[in-house]
Amino acid sequence: ENLPRIEAYVQELGDRAILVNIPATQLETVEFGRVYSRHNIVVGKLERPSPALASKVSDINFNPYWKIPASIVERDIVPHYQEDPSYLDVNRIRVFDGVDGPEIDPLLIDWETTPPDRYFFRQDPGDHNSLGLVKINFPNEHMVYMHDTPHRELFGRNVRFESSGCIRIDEVRTVVNWVINGQGGFDETQYEMITASQENYELPIADGPDIRFMYLTAWATEDGRVNFRPDIYG
Repeated sequence: ENLPRIEAYVQELGDRAILVNIPATQLETVEFGRVYSRHNIVVGKLERPSPALASKVSDINFNPYWKIPASIVERDIVPHYQEDPSYLDVNRIRVFDGVDGPEIDPLLIDWETTPPDRYFFRQDPGDHNSLGLVKINFPNEHMVYMHDTPHRELFGRNVRFESSGCIRIDEVRTVVNWVINGQGGFDETQYEMITASQENYELPIADGPDIRFMYLTAWATEDGRVNFRPDIYG
């Protein structure tokens, strides 16, 4: 079952790549055939699975806004708000009449009769932000990305199927610095300055590393070991 998947994932794979194995909840940065770093990750829940895909890093977004998908607004945000009217304020989530529209007071909206996708929900940057301090973007039809998280305690769990499809990365700063690889003179000092500002900043990446989100439940390594992981999505 896994051999044809492996053959597909390695097609046109460049010298530098980010390899995500969903069932293993693990990410590796690889350059010239060697693993540079290995990270625990959080992947999609059973009912909101992370997709298999092939892409390439396009940009790094520091202090990102979380532009909340309508599906998450419906399943999570509005129910939380209805239980606790302070939920949006505490989490610095604002409501707009369309992506570029004016801000709306959520208290003036009848959420029992208003479709959740009628309005645009956005969470401001900061330590509280669900995407954490940094987000790694790449073109894909699934509208997923990789990102930091304020809930780093999840990385210590053995079972890490907790997201809505995107990938949360432990020690994401190591991955970001490896991706940027000194482009434009970027260094550790700038990372500190940008994230501390809590101002949104987008850094385009020239010729970024390849990305593979893989669904491998079995594979062999060169030392003769065979690895198995649960077929979590069936």
